Amino acid sequence: MLIDDTWYLLVMHPASAPSSSGGRSPTFGPPTSVGAVHPPDTTDRRVIRRTAIDRPTIVPVLFIGQGFGFPPTDPYVRRFWIPILGPGAVADVLRLTAAARSGRPLKLPVHMSIIVSEGLARWEGDGIVGVRDTIPLLSDRHVRRLPPSIRLLHQRHHATRLVDVH
Repeated sequence: MLIDDTWYLLVMHPASAPSSSGGRSPTFGPPTSVGAVHPPDTTDRRVIRRTAIDRPTIVPVLFIGQGFGFPPTDPYVRRFWIPILGPGAVADVLRLTAAARSGRPLKLPVHMSIIVSEGLARWEGDGIVGVRDTIPLLSDRHVRRLPPSIRLLHQRHHATRLVDVH
């Protein structure tokens, strides 16, 4: 091992620095991710993924959205909301809507905070989540965040929808 390698190990990974016997310490491992958590009520400090934690069950119900919107299964939702929310959050919205329509409970979606912050769902209290029956048009703030090619598609789509309505 070169001196530069030892310096890197000492500065970047103090737990992986060579011990006096020349071996590695028993806590050597890859760096942990930012979103990882420790298991509750344990002295073992191994890190587990956030998605590995058991999530509570919620009961989704539909609420009527305000203004013009699209059904959650409309191609508009996948084409234009995925660049804004991400594919996982859009899939969670589709799952919430399907569960609300069928009246079945569902595990709390991983992306629930994003869905609620964008107004596509809301907490009704006591494990009940209201989910919109229609997905709204992107706001101007969202359209500005789209890549230029998708922004142009959105402008064309929006213009043809306005012509179809009248």
